[in-house]
Amino acid sequence: MMESLINFVRPKRMLLVLDNCEHLNEACAQVSRQLLAKAPELRILATSREALAMEGETIYPISGLAWPSSSREVVREGQNSFDLQALMGFDAVRLFVERARSITPQFSLILENAPAIVEICRRLDGLPLALELASARVNVLTVQEIAGRLNDRLNLLTSGERRGFEPRHHTLRAAIDWSYALLSAQEQTLLCRLAVFAAGCSFDSAEAICPGGGILPGQMLDLLSSLVDKSLVVAETTGKAPARDRLLETIREFALEKLKETGELTLMRDRHLDLFLARAEEAMPILSPIGAFLLFRYVLTFTGRNRDPARKV
Repeated sequence: MMESLINFVRPKRMLLVLDNCEHLNEACAQVSRQLLAKAPELRILATSREALAMEGETIYPISGLAWPSSSREVVREGQNSFDLQALMGFDAVRLFVERARSITPQFSLILENAPAIVEICRRLDGLPLALELASARVNVLTVQEIAGRLNDRLNLLTSGERRGFEPRHHTLRAAIDWSYALLSAQEQTLLCRLAVFAAGCSFDSAEAICPGGGILPGQMLDLLSSLVDKSLVVAETTGKAPARDRLLETIREFALEKLKETGELTLMRDRHLDLFLARAEEAMPILSPIGAFLLFRYVLTFTGRNRDPARKV
């Protein structure tokens, strides 16, 4: 079979598309390597959760669809209302509106629902599948109600049977769970533990909280790198010191659920609180009383935990 395929592509100048390679990553890499070695005019475009790790491979990361990062981008000059035409210039907004209109033909982007649509696009990180599933709810909910229910997005964003789609594309939970199942046990554990960081973290913060229970401190860097390579952790490494790693909000909600199932949620949150409370205490000598009060209030709010009543602050 491989010989027949090589003979077919060898004389041609062509582009071969390999779609959705992550569950067959090694096999796709092996086939690609053999074809490229025999067909000098062949180019391969592979879509995958992670790179094929081949010589000569160039990676083009694809993030979610574009959405307004701030209200200023779509507010009419000198007015306190959205510029609807500018809003439709963002791919995430346009996808949501078009898919909603295909379900409810009278649906349209108007000033009254524009803020909620922007909020939906932002909280779903512009993920096309999530936006499609969210837009499917306009037959029973207003966009304001959809936005208000995104704290439970994994139960909200389902569509039942979608003809012509893989089962993992029927619900947002199934899509993420399929990707989660491809991870090693250690990668799954680290991903879940990282969910306690609501706004991302530096590597030293993750290193202080996440080891233990099957993860050695010396394994942290490789495990985190693997999760970044698999597109489950977003690494911000340019123009900042130190680098920061974060989970998309949808991935974080899924990971928190898994962390709760393992019984580690309270433990990880306590470690999280202890780490940032200790850092706040270190900063105490150089802060004014008001500054110290505001810092501790921020820490307790940010970590979502109450401090140990026996600990004096």
